[in-house]
Amino acid sequence: MDFETAKEYLRSHISYEETRNFKYDENYFDLARVKRFYAAFCPAYGDLKYIHVGGSKGKGSTCALVANYLRASGRNVGMFLSPYIVEITESFWFDGADISKADFVKYVEELRDFAESWEERITYFEMLLAIVLKYFVDMGAEYVVLEVGLGGRLDATNVVEPLVSALTLVEKEHTDVLGESYEEILAEKCGIRKEGVPFLVGPQKEEVREIVERICPDARFVSSLVEEILKVVLGEVDEGMLERIRSEFKLPGRFQVEDFEGRTVVFDMAHTEASMKFLIEKLEKKFKGKNFVFLISMMRDKKHKEILEIVGEFADKIVYTSSHEERGEDPHALAKIVKGEVVEDCTLAFESSLQELKKDQVLVVTGSH
Repeated sequence: MDFETAKEYLRSHISYEETRNFKYDENYFDLARVKRFYAAFCPAYGDLKYIHVGGSKGKGSTCALVANYLRASGRNVGMFLSPYIVEITESFWFDGADISKADFVKYVEELRDFAESWEERITYFEMLLAIVLKYFVDMGAEYVVLEVGLGGRLDATNVVEPLVSALTLVEKEHTDVLGESYEEILAEKCGIRKEGVPFLVGPQKEEVREIVERICPDARFVSSLVEEILKVVLGEVDEGMLERIRSEFKLPGRFQVEDFEGRTVVFDMAHTEASMKFLIEKLEKKFKGKNFVFLISMMRDKKHKEILEIVGEFADKIVYTSSHEERGEDPHALAKIVKGEVVEDCTLAFESSLQELKKDQVLVVTGSH
């Protein structure tokens, strides 16, 4: 089995994140079934010390900052982020490095051999997390930082017993699965809260805060979620070291600034109203006097009108493209909401936008990735 074959093996199992052809309930997402599989495949997964992070925006950044601090303080730490940006090996982060392709293949082969005799259904995401946890166990991780995949209550990551659970900014997302109202969405996202485990909640809009206070009376609202998570885990935090980690922090797809032969490109996965507003604020601050070309693709379940109207008031030019065959919104439909060009092939859209970029312009690649 080579690297591409290993990835194809995992993809051959159903991915509800991709198909969306399901009802979000215990019939599809049975955590008791997942626990049985994990306990058989990797019994020691329960011995690790977990930090469990859910929410809508800022999950990846929060996880990465916590993991980087733990590593800088001398701990062995693994981190699982999903979905990955460029390559699947990004989901296997241990002590500052991704898993090698050779080791990834080895773990997929081990999983395949085990799963052949397993009679219960296992999904793509559940299999991916299984080998991630096995890898962390084998590598001797003390702490593992887990980003929730979808929702929270029924997510495969919710099989762990964490030291602390945390909730970043919550917005209306994945409404086709989690529900249209904040009540429904928060019932799922707050499902990572566990009895006797500190449940920390970062800054929220007032409506969200009121609902969380009602359904999770023991929730603790904090201003600096990363710092408070670390205080729960370690007892104290070196403020200077945390500030240094923040200043040096980089994560692919999070205001990632790159230079292409003198042309500036910003990659950012803003795909909600709040995150798009925040992106524009950062662009205005960093690139004063510049104009901006936005290259955008969006999934069907996003708030297209609200997000695109924010972009339309700021962008010098908008180019719409498609980045997902099954879940992606038709770029022509997006162009009817706020006027822009359409280049359906995302590679061609990027290449042409970059080639046509003027000296006073910055290309912003954003939306659903």
